[in-house]
Amino acid sequence: MRINRVEITGFGPYKSTQTVDFDAFADDGLFLIGGRTGAGKSSILDAICFALFDGVPRYDKTEARLRSDHCGPDDPTLVVLEFTVGDDRYRVERSPAYDRPKKRGDGTTKTPASARLAVLRRGAEGDVWEGLFARPADVGNELERVLGLSKEQFLQVVLLAQNRFQQFLLAKNDERQALLRTLFGTRRFRDYEDALAERTRVLAEGLSVTRARIDQLVAQASRRLDVELMNLESADDAAAALHRQAEEAARVAAIADEAHRVAATAHEGLTATAERQRRRAAAEQRLTELDASAETIARARERLALHRSAETVRPAVLAARAARSEAALAATALSTARAGVSHDDDRALLELERADLETHIERLLRDEGELEAITADERALPGQRDALTAAEARLTTATTTLTDALTRSEELPARLEGVLERITASSVAAGRAESAAAERERCQAAARAAEMLDELVLALPAAEALELDQGRKRTAASIALDRLHERRLGGHAAELAAALVDGEACSVCGSLEHPAPAEAGDDAVTESMVAAAVADLEAATRGADEARTAADALRARIGEQRVRTDGVDRATLDERVTAASRAVALAAEAAETLVAQTAERDALRRELDEAEARLAALREKRDAADVEASVARAALATATDRVEQHRGEFTTVAERLRDTTRRLRALRSVAEAERREESALSALATADEALAAQLTESGFADAESVEQALLSPTDQGEVEASVRAHDEGRAIAKATLADPELDGLPSEPVDVDASAAALLVSEHARDEARSARDALIERDTSVAELLSAARAAASASAEAHAEYETVATLAASLRGDTPNTKKMKLESYVLAAELEEIVAAANGRLRQMSGGRYRLEHSDALAYRKASSGLGLQVLDLHTGRPRSTHSLSGGESFLASLALALGLAEVVTGRAGGVTLDTLFIDEGFGSLDGDTLEIAMGTLDSLRAGGRTIGLISHVEAMKEQIPAKLAIDVADGGWSVIDQR
Repeated sequence: MRINRVEITGFGPYKSTQTVDFDAFADDGLFLIGGRTGAGKSSILDAICFALFDGVPRYDKTEARLRSDHCGPDDPTLVVLEFTVGDDRYRVERSPAYDRPKKRGDGTTKTPASARLAVLRRGAEGDVWEGLFARPADVGNELERVLGLSKEQFLQVVLLAQNRFQQFLLAKNDERQALLRTLFGTRRFRDYEDALAERTRVLAEGLSVTRARIDQLVAQASRRLDVELMNLESADDAAAALHRQAEEAARVAAIADEAHRVAATAHEGLTATAERQRRRAAAEQRLTELDASAETIARARERLALHRSAETVRPAVLAARAARSEAALAATALSTARAGVSHDDDRALLELERADLETHIERLLRDEGELEAITADERALPGQRDALTAAEARLTTATTTLTDALTRSEELPARLEGVLERITASSVAAGRAESAAAERERCQAAARAAEMLDELVLALPAAEALELDQGRKRTAASIALDRLHERRLGGHAAELAAALVDGEACSVCGSLEHPAPAEAGDDAVTESMVAAAVADLEAATRGADEARTAADALRARIGEQRVRTDGVDRATLDERVTAASRAVALAAEAAETLVAQTAERDALRRELDEAEARLAALREKRDAADVEASVARAALATATDRVEQHRGEFTTVAERLRDTTRRLRALRSVAEAERREESALSALATADEALAAQLTESGFADAESVEQALLSPTDQGEVEASVRAHDEGRAIAKATLADPELDGLPSEPVDVDASAAALLVSEHARDEARSARDALIERDTSVAELLSAARAAASASAEAHAEYETVATLAASLRGDTPNTKKMKLESYVLAAELEEIVAAANGRLRQMSGGRYRLEHSDALAYRKASSGLGLQVLDLHTGRPRSTHSLSGGESFLASLALALGLAEVVTGRAGGVTLDTLFIDEGFGSLDGDTLEIAMGTLDSLRAGGRTIGLISHVEAMKEQIPAKLAIDVADGGWSVIDQR
C-alpha cells in the first residue's frame, strides 16, 4: 500500500485547499514534516486517517472537531486521498458532519457526513476515475476489504501517531493484551474462557439443585417412615420393615373381606324369604276382599249394558226434538214478516205465488241500485257549484297576476347591462393587488436590509481590527513557545544533571559516578516557563478564534444584507415603499367595490331568470284555471238534469231511495220466512220417521225411556272404573299366588334381625382392616418412590460432579488459575507466540540502533498481586547481562526501543494482513530525546527502510534532522491564524 496524494480543505488548521504529493518524495524515500508547534503537522496524518477510517486517533475518546475554525459558513470541509494497493489506484473523498449557520434566520443547520470512493481505470483513450460507492457505510466496508487493515492495525504499521509511539513498549500486561487482541483478532479465545466459565457456573448450580433435591427426598421419606434418617443408605431397613407391615395388613384385610361376604350371603337369603312370605299374604287378603263385592259389580255391569243400548237411539231423539223446535220458530217468523209489509201494492202480492213475489223483489233491487247512483250525484251538486265559483275566481286572479309580472320583467335587462360595465372597470383595478403587494413586501424587506446594512458596516472596522490584533498575538505567542522549546533542548543536559543523585545510576548512561555534571546557564528554561508560554498560546488562540468567528459572522451578515438591498440606497427604497403601499390600498378598494358589484350582477341575473320562469308558470296557471272552469260548468249541468229525471213524486232522489229500500227489506223478510217454514216442516217429518224406527229396533217404548237409561259421563266413568278395578285385582292376586317362587315357603315368618346385626359387625371389621391396609400400602409405595428418586438423583449427581470437576479444572486453567502454574490465560498464551515473533523482528533493528547493548525479551513471569501474566516485556542489558524493566530506559533509549518494536510489530501485522506491501510509513515526534550519535543510528535504521521503494515521513523539531533531510513539507501559519503547506 502506498499513499500517493492528499488534498485537505477546511480541515483542522487548514482553511483553503492544501495539496501534498507524496509521490514526489519517492526518489528521496525520506521526507520531513516541519513547522512550529500547533501549526498542523500532525493534522496531515489526521487527515489521512480520517479519509481511510472516518476517525482521528487524537480524538478516539473525545468529541472530534475536524472542521476548521477558520471556515466561513459556506466554506467546505473535505479530505481527498489517493492511494495504491497492488496495481489499483483509489481515490477516497470524505467530509465530516458539522453545524453551519442557517442562510435565513438565526440558529444552525446540520450538514451530514459524506464519502465517495473511486478507482482509476486505465485505457487507450486515457485514464478515467470510475465511482464505486457514494455512501459512508459502503465506502467504509469496501476500504476495509481493499486495505486488509483495521484502523488500529494501520496506526501500528503505517501511521505511528503522536502520544501512541511508546504505548506498546510501556503498556501493562492487560493493556498490551487489549492492543494485541485488536491487531490479531484473538477475542475468540477470550470467548472460549467465558463459555467454559459459564458452563462451570451452570454445572455448579445443577449440582446444588440436585443435592438439595436428594436432601428433600430423604427428608420426605423420613417423615413417612417416622424414623430419623441420617442419609440415603440408612433408609433400607426401615423401608423393609414398613413393607412387611403392609403385607401383613393386606392378609388381615383379605380375611375380613371373606367374613363379610359370608354374612352378607346369609342375610340376603333370609331377606328374600321374608319378602316372598309378605307377597303371598298380601295376595290372599286381596282376593278375599274382591270376592265380597261380587254382587255389586254384577249390578254395575247390567247398568252399563242398558246405557250402551240407549246411546244408539240418543241421536234420533235429539234430532226429532230439534226439528220440532225449528218448525215452531219458522211459523212465528213468517207471521211477523207479513205484518211488516205496509205498502198497498206490496200487500197485494202476499196472496200471489212465491214466484211473482221474487220477480217483484228483483225489480225493486234494480230501482234501488239506480237510485243510489243518482243520490250520489244529488249530494255532489252543492260541491260542484262551489267548485265552479272557485275555478272562475282562480281564473280571474291568474289573469291579473300574469299581466303585472309582464310589466315588471321588462325593466331588468337594462339594469343588468349597466352593472356589467361597472364590473369590467373594477376588475382591471383590483387585478393589480397581488403585484402591488409583492412589490411593497420586496421594498419593505430591502429597506429593512438597508437599515441593518448601515449598522453592520459601522461595526465591521472594529471587528476586523480586533481579528488582526488577536491573530498577531497568537503568532507571537507561538513563536515565543518555539523559541523556549529550542532553548530548553539546548540546555537539556543541565536539566538531566540537576536530577542526578550521588550513588544512584544515571538515567542516560547508567553510571553510579557523576564526575562532571553539566550546569545550567543564567538563561536556562524551566518547566514553569514552558507551561506559562503554553498557557499564553492557548489564551491567544482562544482570543484569535473568538475574534475571527465574530468578524466572519459580521462579514457574512453584511454580504447577506447587500444582496437583499439589490444595490439601491435607503431613501429610494423608502419612496418605493410609500408608492407600493398606495397602490396596494387602491387595489384593495377596487376589490371591495368589485365584490359588491359582482353580488349585484348575480342578484339581477337570478331575478331575470326567476322572472322568466315565473311568467311561464303564470301562463300555465292561467290556462289551467280556464280549462278547470269550463269542466266544472259542464259537470254541474249534467248532474242537475239526471237528478230532476229520477226524483219522481218525492222531494229528493234520496227520499225516494229510502222508500224503495224499506219496501225491499220487508218483502225480502217475507220470502225468507216462507222458505224457512217450508224447510222446517220437511225436516220434522223426516226426524219423526227415523226416531220411530230406532225405538222399535232397540226395544225402548218411547223417547222418555231412552233418556232415563242414559248415564252422565261422570257416572259412566265411575261405573266402568269400579268394574275394571275388580277384574284386574282378581287377576293380579291369582297370578301372584300361582308364582313358583311362593311354593314351599314356611308357614311361620322368618327372623332377619339377627342376620342384619351379624352383617353390620362384619362390615365394620372389614372397613377397619381395609383402612389399615391402604394406609400402610400408600406409605410403603410413597417411601419406595421417594427412595428410588433419591437414588436416581444421587447417581446423576455423581456423573454431574465428575463433569463439573473436569470442566471447572479446564476453565481455571484457561483463565490462568490453579492448576495453571504459569498463571497465563489462554488468550495470553496465543498472543505470547505473536509477541515472541514481534520481539524477534524488533531485536534485529534494536541491536543496530543500541550498538548491540539492548535486546527485547518476552517475559511470562508471574505478575504481582494476582495480575495477569504471559505478555510481559523486559530489556536485556548485554553490558551487565541482567534484564531490566522497560520503564528504566532513558527517554532516548525508550524511543529507540519503541521504534524497533513498532517496526517489528509492523512487519508481523503486515504478514498477518495477507502480506500487504507497505510502501509508506509515517512517524510522529520522538527524535528530540536522542543524542547526536544515537540520532545518526536511528536515521540509518530509517534510511534502511527505504529499500524496495518505501517512502517514510517524519515529524520532528530536531534541527539536525532538518539539515540531513532535504525533502520537506513546511507548515507555515498565515497572519489570519490558519496554516498553509509548502512542499519543497
